[in-house]
Formats: sequence, C-alpha cells, structure tokens
Amino acid sequence: MLIILSSLLVCILVLVGVLLAFSPGKPVPFLDVNGSPAVGSISEKVFVQIGGVKQGMFIKSKDVKNPVLLYLHGGMPEYFLTRKYPTGLENYFTVVWWEQRGSGLSCTLAKDYFEKLQAPVKGFYTFEKSAHSPLFEEPEKLRHILQEDVLAGMSNLADTI
Repeated sequence: MLIILSSLLVCILVLVGVLLAFSPGKPVPFLDVNGSPAVGSISEKVFVQIGGVKQGMFIKSKDVKNPVLLYLHGGMPEYFLTRKYPTGLENYFTVVWWEQRGSGLSCTLAKDYFEKLQAPVKGFYTFEKSAHSPLFEEPEKLRHILQEDVLAGMSNLADTI
C-alpha cells in the first residue's frame, strides 16, 4: 500500500511540475526605456465567470486607449505562438486573446456558449500565402485589413461582399 501511495505522489508531483513548466504564467509587461512597465500599457492574464464557467484570457496592449480587438482562436491557443512569431497587433490594438472554451486557460468539459452566436458577414478576405493562420503568416496584410476595413466599418478590401 505504501508503494502505491508513494508512486501516486510521485506521479502527481511530476504532473504538477510539467504543468508549471508549460504554464503561460504571467505575461511579460511592455517596458519603457528605464525597464519599468510602460505607462498606459497592459499585459495581464485574467479570468471571468460566464454562465458559471471560468474562462481565461490574455490582454495585451502598448496603449490601453487603442481599440479593442477580441481574438477568438479556433483550437490551439494562438497567444502562445506570439513569443516565437510576434504579430505586432499590440502596437495598434488592445488585444484580448480569449482562450477557446474547453482549451488552454478555459479548459472545461462543459458544452460550448459559442454555438448560438451569430456574427454578421461583411466580406471575405483571402490570404494566398497562408496555409494555416494569416495572423502569423501574413501579419502585415491582416493588420492592414483590421485597421483600414474592420475599424472603419468597411469591407473595401474584401474579395466578395
């Protein structure tokens, strides 16, 4: 019995260690020239309760006065890719990287609140050089569309309307 309990404890400790090693922890703040957190910037990991379910998100911006860009990923939490593939979106927007319910910070076994959402379609944008994610493969084009079309309430850059 002691061997089983000891083995179980070791497994739990290894699991906790692995989870801590791969945990996103606290996001790195934007720093000024003195190495202090930049005034007016934000770099936070937060949780909210929606319909009784705890959901996580990262909020990052070099200036909180920038318009908010709510980024809902479609599977793998793409926020974690921004260290290796910086998007630069935080320069122009206050980006809310909302973890898809059931993954990342929002991992639960509950049924997903997004099945009932409907968003208006304003246009279709193609990304010819992107095999997976335009955010990481064509970030300049994506930023241009967001700034010139989406924020202006237009669809001039869309392929079809």
